[in-house]
Parts: sequence; structure tokens; C-alpha cells
Amino acid sequence: MCFHFMRGSAQVRCPVDILSVPSQANSTRHFLDDSHPINALLTSVAFSFPHNISGCFAGLEGRCGANSLLKETIMKFCFWRACTFLFLTVTTTNAWAQSPEIAISGNGNNITLGSAAPARANHTDLGVAPVGAGGNARTFTITNSGNADILLPGTPRVLIGGANAGDFGVTLQPSSPVAAAGATSFQITFQASALGLRSASVLIETNDLDENPFEFAIQGHGVSLITDTDSDGMSDWGEQQLEALGFDWEEDQTGLVSTYFAAASSNGLYNQTQYDAHRVTGRSDVVNAPNTYGLYSLSQIHVLNIDAPLLTKDPVTGLFKLTIGLEKSTNLNTFSHFPMSAPGTVTLNTQGSLDFEFSSPDNAAFYRVQAGPSNFRWASSVLAFSSQFTVDAWSAAQALGEPDTYPAYGDSSTAWATADPDAPNEFIELGFESPIPISYVSIYETYAPGAVSKVTVRNPTTGLWVEVWSGVATPAPATARIFSVTFPRTSFPVDAVRIDLDSHLVPDWNEIDAVSIGQ
Repeated sequence: MCFHFMRGSAQVRCPVDILSVPSQANSTRHFLDDSHPINALLTSVAFSFPHNISGCFAGLEGRCGANSLLKETIMKFCFWRACTFLFLTVTTTNAWAQSPEIAISGNGNNITLGSAAPARANHTDLGVAPVGAGGNARTFTITNSGNADILLPGTPRVLIGGANAGDFGVTLQPSSPVAAAGATSFQITFQASALGLRSASVLIETNDLDENPFEFAIQGHGVSLITDTDSDGMSDWGEQQLEALGFDWEEDQTGLVSTYFAAASSNGLYNQTQYDAHRVTGRSDVVNAPNTYGLYSLSQIHVLNIDAPLLTKDPVTGLFKLTIGLEKSTNLNTFSHFPMSAPGTVTLNTQGSLDFEFSSPDNAAFYRVQAGPSNFRWASSVLAFSSQFTVDAWSAAQALGEPDTYPAYGDSSTAWATADPDAPNEFIELGFESPIPISYVSIYETYAPGAVSKVTVRNPTTGLWVEVWSGVATPAPATARIFSVTFPRTSFPVDAVRIDLDSHLVPDWNEIDAVSIGQ
């Protein structure tokens, strides 16, 4: 850059070494030192600094003020040898004046942009998780050290990709925008679907010009509940759960494990051998004397005649209530919920029986009636998902509650759709209130059906996931359908269902309108 000055009527080049205009906030550049004769003249010069660009040239801070703001066009006077007054114009830009600055950390340790080496220190290595069972959740923090808001425009804001993306779910999305000096958090949960190393990547779109997108690698290890990688006598999963006490599933800590088991035994806790021995004895006790444990024998169950339930009076209202559920089937094998809101007439006849007359809305040829408390549930909450098309229309939340698209067929914003129409390893996890044992899961597919490849359910007591159905995704006829999977009734109440899709095997968006469970 060349600077010219006026002295009288002649144009003169100023020899002062001005390297550059500051390239970022708070930078300084020397062009006059304190001993230069011009400094004596600057005391009479009035400066105004209306724009938001911080800092002053070194040597002038005392006169500009340490916290002054530079003007886009700064006028200063200089003096050199025989020259009298020289006029200098320096033009700057304020591109850096309003700038966000993103940083991401885990476990209090920084995560480097583009990091391809996951580490346990910053939680990018999420540790181990038993295959098909519980998982590990890790929390990450986004901070803004800049002076402008960080925007996270992605949908979703944190996106999981890579080879084993289906094993990692964002169970808490960050908020946006993130104010200057502010922070927000997001959470990733690792649930292994197979043994061994499981890898994925995290991608976050930002408005930070030099860190967009912010991407880094993550990983976890799938293990069985009895795997002991370091051969120290405690399973990998056990050591993961005791991580806060210094246990490390990759490091042989035979001494520490022995001390732990000795302390457990001295405090009346069982090791595996002791537990197995007592379990056999305890099971025999329960079988031989069930009433001792508040349980009924098989003969006592028969006497109760469960098929004819007794009605009891509500102590608050003083009323009796009979709940009847209808289910329909075309083959006497797979039954699905038949809403009582269907067109029909309910009457109490002269014999004291309840009559319900209705027409069949589809090809169902068989119906069954079950009396007692409601034996089905609609999904009531979204626990996790691989992706969603937007945060509103076609979002995961569109799969909650009763159907609002079915029986219509087509690409509808009132059903859940993934971000990509044909990506592999898509999934959604839905929660259900008032858990009950179940024998079926009904999935209302309203566009490009046939992509469902696996259904698993969760035991709320143990937190473990159990697979109840799996199959090969295959395109189905272009019509809305209720895809019901049946299985022996679970021995535990179910509070959540996970549905996996192989969308790459069924072209177009595979949309789900609702999910129900029942007995």
C-alpha cells in the first residue's frame, strides 16, 4: 500500500514504516514511537472514534486513550526532517468488528476443529456400551468468545454421520443463538449395535467464518456384559460404570479390582459365584412358596377367573367404569387398535348387555374385545432420532399421538421424515406413558412404506433394550398401512420403542405418522 501526503503544493511520500492496518480486534502496529517530534504536535489534534473497532496504534495510545475506538478513515499528522506538516489518510475496514468465535469442549477439555483422533479426556471417545443394552451419555459445551452471536442454522443443529452413525444419538440439542461470552450444551448418547470399535463424526454448522462447519470424530466400543478386555477380573461395562472411582476398562488393574471385590464381600455383597448359587436357591423358594412373596400359584390364578374381571367403585366419584377395547385383524394373527371413535352406535339393551354396532372401514374380517384397563398406548414423547427434515414440519414430534395423516397416503408434513430420503441407519426412539407389558407394536406408515428393519423395546426397570422383531426392508405398495409386528407378550412393562429403518433400500422419504403399542 502506498501513502501520499501534501506539503504545500508538492506531493511527498511519507517514509514512516506503516506495516498494515490491524487485521483483527485489539491488534496494534507501530508507526510512531514516543521520541518522534510529531508526538509533541498531537496534543492539539482532536480525534473522534465513532465506529466499533477497538485498539490504537502503539505510541499513540496515550493520546487516543487505551479504550478508544478507531474511525474507518483515520487522520493523523506526521513530521519528518525538512517536511513541515504531512497529511496521512489510512482507510480501514470493520469486517472484524462483529465476529463470533466458537469453541467446543467435553469434560472441560477443548476439542480441536477437524480432530480425527477421539480421546476419552474430552469425551469424544464415549467409552464402552453393552450391545443392545444401556448406553453412555456425554455432554459437550459450545462457548462463544467473540463479540457477536453464534448461529447454529443446521437441521438438526448437531448432526451425526459416518460409518456407525446409528449407534450415536443426539439426546439433547444445543440452543441457538449463543450470545457473546455465552454457552450452550448438547448431549450425545452411545448405544452399541455390534461388538468392537464403533465410529462416527459430529458436524455442526455455524456462522464462524473460519470454523464452519465444526466437525470432529467420535467413537465408542461395543462389548458384551461379560467382556473383560484388560483381563483384570472385572467386565468392561462394570469398569465403565465405576469410572468415577478410577477404574479403566483398557488398563489391567488387578489389584484395584481385587480390593473392590474384597470390600464388597466384607460388606455383605455377592460376587458372581455367590450370586449364582443364591439365585438358584432363591428361585426354588419362590416356586415352592409363592404366597410368601406376595405371588399367586397357577391354580390360584385359574380360580380368580381373570377373563371375567370384577368392577370396583371409584372411591372419589362413587362410579363404576367398564373399559372395552376393540382390535381388528384380517388374518386372526396380527391385530391392531380399532378406535371407538369409528362410526357406530352404543346402546344398553333390555338384557343389560352393551351393544356396539359399527361398519368395517377396511378389509378387516375379524374383531376381538378385551375388557379391563386400556391395553394400548400412543407414543407420547420423542427420546432420540437419527435425523428429521425440519424442527417442525416432518419433525420427529409428528410421530406422537394418534394418527393425523393416516389413512391418507402421500408426502405429508404431519408425519416424521428423515433429513435425507435414502440414508442408511435411520432410527427414532419414542416414549410411552404408563408402561404395560406388550405383544405388538403398530407403525403407521403413510409414505414409501417398507423401510422398517428392526423394532426394539425398553425395560424401564433395567434400562435395557430388547429386540422383538427384525427383517429385511422391502418396498411395499404405495398406500398407507399399519405395519404391526407381533411377538410373545413381554415379561416386563415397556416404556419406549426404537424403530430402525434401512431407508436406502426403499427409495424416497419413508414417513411414519404414529406408533402404538398394546397387549
